[in-house]
Amino acid sequence: MMTAWLARTSAENQDYPIYDEEQALALLTGDRELLRLLVRLFLEFTPPLLRELRSSYGNGDVEKMSHLAHRLEVSANQICVMRMAAGARALGSMMTLRDAASAYQHIEQLTADFDDLRQALKGA
Repeated sequence: MMTAWLARTSAENQDYPIYDEEQALALLTGDRELLRLLVRLFLEFTPPLLRELRSSYGNGDVEKMSHLAHRLEVSANQICVMRMAAGARALGSMMTLRDAASAYQHIEQLTADFDDLRQALKGA
């Protein structure tokens, strides 16, 4: 039952926009310079975090995956990278329930979402 819920949650995450610049600017009271800095930092620090998630999965370290998923969720929410925030939240829920079986699929989806974000920002 839990696996079915997580699969549905993962599919529903695709309904979120990859990035909502307008909402991010609203959260930062219109400070474009700060948003550019936060986006740059997100782009810089997310790839190592995703690699660490994969490594933790390989080591079966549920606690670390939970911590990393939470870090990713918070970072993504700060700049309104909504799809990744939702995916990281779902992954964190899996880790809270100690359900690492479907984690790899979620990590791969987060990686694909990150690639989508980079492409979206190139076109902006």
